[in-house]
Amino acid sequence: MCLVNGGFTGIDIGLDPVFTFVLDFFIAICLFFSLSGPGLTVNSVFVSSPQHPAQQSLAVDGAISLPVLIDSSPLTAFGAALDAQEHLWVAVGSPDCKLTLYRSQTRGTTWEDVLTINLNGPARLIELLAPAVPAPLFIFYLTAENHGDLYLFRFDAIAQDTQTIPLAVGPDTVDDFSVTIDRDTNYYIYLLYVNEHRTGLNGYFTRSLDGGRSWEERQPFWNCFDPEISFGTGSLLHCVWRYAITGREIHYAANRYYGAAGRWSGLYILKSGSERCFNPVVAQAPINPYWRAPVWACWTVARRDTEMLDLEYTLSTDGGRVWGAVTNLGAPFVDEWFPGLSTATGSAELCYNAGARTENGPTVLYWRNSRSYAPQLWSTPTRVNAPRLNVQVEGARPRLVALYRDKPSFPAIFFSLYEPTGARGIYFAPVLPVSESNQLQRLTVLSPAPQPLHDLFDVTGRRVNPATPQKRSGVYFQQSGATLKKIVKLR
Repeated sequence: MCLVNGGFTGIDIGLDPVFTFVLDFFIAICLFFSLSGPGLTVNSVFVSSPQHPAQQSLAVDGAISLPVLIDSSPLTAFGAALDAQEHLWVAVGSPDCKLTLYRSQTRGTTWEDVLTINLNGPARLIELLAPAVPAPLFIFYLTAENHGDLYLFRFDAIAQDTQTIPLAVGPDTVDDFSVTIDRDTNYYIYLLYVNEHRTGLNGYFTRSLDGGRSWEERQPFWNCFDPEISFGTGSLLHCVWRYAITGREIHYAANRYYGAAGRWSGLYILKSGSERCFNPVVAQAPINPYWRAPVWACWTVARRDTEMLDLEYTLSTDGGRVWGAVTNLGAPFVDEWFPGLSTATGSAELCYNAGARTENGPTVLYWRNSRSYAPQLWSTPTRVNAPRLNVQVEGARPRLVALYRDKPSFPAIFFSLYEPTGARGIYFAPVLPVSESNQLQRLTVLSPAPQPLHDLFDVTGRRVNPATPQKRSGVYFQQSGATLKKIVKLR
């Protein structure tokens, strides 16, 4: 028996023709359900070399500002986005089956409660999309009803118009989903959702050409867990997922025609081995032409069968056609998980959990970035939070959002804190640029009058000695009566 042009044919070795047909059919079915990816178009397979070259890092060129509290209540999931007017939005799901939408028109310094709606159950996952042109917000949320029902909530902030659209509801299970949107004026919205209780045909990809009101016929996705789709440049759509059969491979495919059916690339195996993998993410620098724009893919790998978690990444410098070696981003003997990845003009931004997952262990949030001109180099980790970070709730994992559209900027980081029963509070922390200098510059927040330094605190709230020589670069804060001063030590 051999495979010819996608069809099976028997080799005559003296077997009964009926037996040969049955054997061919059985093998075809076995191969059919072991495929991974969109549809059945697996044209080629590229396995990247699982090497671990020495990690190289750049100096940190940004500093974290003090986090701003948006909501202090327990939460089940949240999503965040920047709209065309450069207003920040956050959608938060709560255990009492509500979804609340917050907005900031001041780059995150102040927030307002815009509206609250009732859901048919607590939101397990939330994704928030905002087009690059004035348009409604798109809030996708997944509830536990019917073992997983997926909805779209459209909200027009100007007309105060709302609409709830069922996307995948009913008896079939939906465990996970991913959405993205392109940058065109006549934008499309892209959705991939999966059932992680089975293998084989367990997922579907679809897109909307009219702002979410209607959706195209679904395209089948095979053996897909932990899906992640991300729009790149031009018409290029990236997709990564965990291979459902073994859970020990990370697969990648691309569509260079705005997600059109039958136009997916061949399957690329980015990671393969004996270790379990989780939560892959992918993003491409918004640089034209797309074949010269770097693409980063990152995921969590479980050493010794989940006893130790590390981050790994791989890089493509030709728009996703060829991928390099797998590199370890993590620190020895420290767990890292829940990677969040986004791109802005000129850079990739990465945030992730680090520390311990035990009941009383410390867990912090780190931020790093990589420049498009040196995409294989990452800045050293910068700590974002002081109180313990959310450990287990995937829907409340850290998120990255750009603070500006179409120009270089550092990101905003959204995160929640640890609570024994889940996650509590939604916080906003912007990354501030650090310019080239070798002296302290004082930026007065509430009072312009210069005053001598008394109590000095770092970004985690710890008191430091202002007289300490050779203080590290970063952001420090002085509290003197009712006056708060931000002091930035520049390199």
